[in-house]
Amino acid sequence: MLKLLNRAKMSISSTGTGPISLAAAVVNFQTFAQAGAVDGNVVRYGIQDGAAWEVGTAVMSSSATVMARTVDESSNGGNALNLTSSAVVLARCRRLIFRIMQLLILLTQYLQL
Repeated sequence: MLKLLNRAKMSISSTGTGPISLAAAVVNFQTFAQAGAVDGNVVRYGIQDGAAWEVGTAVMSSSATVMARTVDESSNGGNALNLTSSAVVLARCRRLIFRIMQLLILLTQYLQL
């Protein structure tokens, strides 16, 4: 199930097109783990690497510090970016959308009881 995260933004310690190793939270943001991600969660993410960008979903592992990504869209023709060490990864949901999605998830869980 998709895990919604808010105000997580991190630098990376890996480069290339494969899984992303997350490093440290950017100042005034939290880590993906602090935002509630745990191993096995599927999360929505965005990446900014200079002028290049990518958005998609990823499965978290290694105490929510590694992301196996599936690209939905990118400035690289829909393919994974070849990340550099200056890339940042973020998970941010507008507050209203975040609350609505939380309520929908709870409602779905309640109806399955």
